[in-house]
Amino acid sequence: MNVVIVSMAEAQADLPALIARVAAGDQVVIAEDGRSVAELSRPPRFPTTPEEIAAAAPLRAALFRSVIEGHERAGEPLPADHPLRAALAVEERG
Repeated sequence: MNVVIVSMAEAQADLPALIARVAAGDQVVIAEDGRSVAELSRPPRFPTTPEEIAAAAPLRAALFRSVIEGHERAGEPLPADHPLRAALAVEERG
């Protein structure tokens, strides 16, 4: 992956070419007055196959658990029937 830095004027003049570079795997940084103000990059890829979805289960469970525990630490525990608790139970069952 290459990082390409362009000015705002260059980005406005040649956006289709920059998008083509991003589609090819490059990252485009748009700079104005010597500082980066925007970035063009590919969207995040989400798991799509059953194997990828299953492999991501521990991460989802950790996220759900973290949110639930954060509420508890803040003194605002989520109700027992909260959908996040149900989602955590599904992830932990696998």
